[in-house]
Amino acid sequence: MHRSRPLGVVLKGCDLVVKRGPDAKVRLKTHLSSAASASIQMRSGKLERITATNSLPGGCDESPGQRCAPICKLTVELPQNKEIIRLDVDQDAADEADHVKVVLKDVKVKDCRVNGPRVELVVKDTIHESILKAQLESGTIRASNVKGGALFLKSARGNIYVDDASTDSWDLNWRAGSNQACFETFGSGARDSMKIDYSTRVDGTPKQVFSNSMISASRGAAAPSRRRRSSKFGKVRTSR
Repeated sequence: MHRSRPLGVVLKGCDLVVKRGPDAKVRLKTHLSSAASASIQMRSGKLERITATNSLPGGCDESPGQRCAPICKLTVELPQNKEIIRLDVDQDAADEADHVKVVLKDVKVKDCRVNGPRVELVVKDTIHESILKAQLESGTIRASNVKGGALFLKSARGNIYVDDASTDSWDLNWRAGSNQACFETFGSGARDSMKIDYSTRVDGTPKQVFSNSMISASRGAAAPSRRRRSSKFGKVRTSR
């Protein structure tokens, strides 16, 4: 499944899991065979597009916790020596589901884009060479142990969590529409590991800082260092 063109996945009331497996495989799991269906589009003998649809009125409203997986769950498996050159995941704009869940776990994706009005995104133990980009209207984004290129994560009305245990330095640019952002580092040197540049916005123009309070961390390996500010734009550099 080494690809020269994007693999597109469209979800309507259906969850998606992309994970490591012994062979390249696509499967749809459902407890209501009449409610869920999947269509596959091929080009030149290669998989180009998958559409997974849950046809129940209200999407996943009748499922416990409004979870779509019991009704419709699409799984894409990749062997260890394969990567997807580009993966585009889109939630159907007409989807009535409260939320759909997209999970990327232990896979190699050179370029990944996730878009949708109500998507819960989980990315874990994943390598991306170029960019991992998610633009959501609402829904939580959780990324842990993600290696490789750039992260561009946006949730207009949701939360974003990024957990990174590496010892590398990295730059973080943010914009918080709620005028609040909170960053934490953990470890014995947590208090000194985060350096915040308030002098300019990310576009290079001057900005005013309305607050710069720090909650001091107690000593210890698990002590967090947390800084909170009310400026919409900023840049953080961490060195651990």
